Amino acid sequence: MEAFISIVVIVIIIIIVNSVHKKQVEQKKEKAIVFRKSALENEKKGNLDQAVIDYTQSIELAPESYRENYMERGDLYRRNEKFDLAIADYTKYVDLERKEIKRKEYLAGAAARLGQSGYDTDTHFNVCSIAYAILLRAEMYEKKGDKKIAKAEYKKSLDNYNDLINFGTSNAFFLACRGDVYAYMGDNVKAMSDYNEAIWKCDKIIAEDPADDSTLRRRSNLYLKIGNKDQAIADLESILQIKLNKADYDSLVYYTDSVESLNKVQDEVRKELETLKQ
Repeated sequence: MEAFISIVVIVIIIIIVNSVHKKQVEQKKEKAIVFRKSALENEKKGNLDQAVIDYTQSIELAPESYRENYMERGDLYRRNEKFDLAIADYTKYVDLERKEIKRKEYLAGAAARLGQSGYDTDTHFNVCSIAYAILLRAEMYEKKGDKKIAKAEYKKSLDNYNDLINFGTSNAFFLACRGDVYAYMGDNVKAMSDYNEAIWKCDKIIAEDPADDSTLRRRSNLYLKIGNKDQAIADLESILQIKLNKADYDSLVYYTDSVESLNKVQDEVRKELETLKQ
């Protein structure tokens, strides 16, 4: 009987300890979100040193919960020419994205065995994120003067984008990203080819939905890359003309959220236009 009571007590203690630990982890994640939001705000305001501090605080509280922290802090290090720190952050980001891909693959397998659906098991954008981080890492090695490593990194990034594009995911975003890799590598012919194909894909989307602000913005960016500034400005101005019709939305909340989101985009576009027209 005493042995049974001891086992019960141990089990209860384990449950309590796990519960306390789980609560502590959640509290840390909540604090990490606060620091992450502060970092994003400071970055927008140009307070880059404070943004780095905030990202670091967020990472220390929840090292693997918000992998974007590493990418964004790495970008700040990159802008400040702290190449080794940027490389370390991009590398950590790549590692976490690969862990996320494994998690999704496990979920996909489990869902298939159980005959369930509804899980987010699409890894295309994870692969794309990895390719982009490797591209930036390659740039850091090149700026450090490590040409051999940089060349190998560019090849890794290109291979990831090729896998995405050649196996059925040839959308405008991935083509634009691969075009960027070719541009970094100095192959302007292939870069322009990808940019133009991406524009063609954007054309098809916009023909069906002229109010697709994200595609208009992407096409504007692509026009800039091929040197067509006038068309880039025209696409941004088209975004400012977009108006949402409440009758098109089933939910007032969804309509309100959409209007708020569009207003933010249009504010950003106005700033971009000011810069382009200078």
